[in-house]
Amino acid sequence: MGAVPSVSSLRHVDLLSDSITLEWEPAPIVEPRHRLKSYVVERYLEEPPPPRWERLASLPITVTRYTVPGLRPAQRYKFRVFAETHEGLTGSAYEYEPPQYAPLAGGERPR
Repeated sequence: MGAVPSVSSLRHVDLLSDSITLEWEPAPIVEPRHRLKSYVVERYLEEPPPPRWERLASLPITVTRYTVPGLRPAQRYKFRVFAETHEGLTGSAYEYEPPQYAPLAGGERPR
């Protein structure tokens, strides 16, 4: 069967009152049949029911950073990133739940 690619070290590198920028380590190069096509970024939604994962973006393999806009203060979010090959989503998603947002003045960055 062979190894399939998977991202690692998903974290936030910028956190504003209405957005978060996520960054991850690229998936390793593995067998040619598992050649990477893209990265898929998803956000977990609890409302409206039923809870589900929502696809936010499909990014070229050269991109390992994504800014999620439209977030609300004082709400929890959960994100995950998949490596995608021509065979579909592969490997394990790397999930990340950033700290809960606190309202900030326009453009002010958290400390």
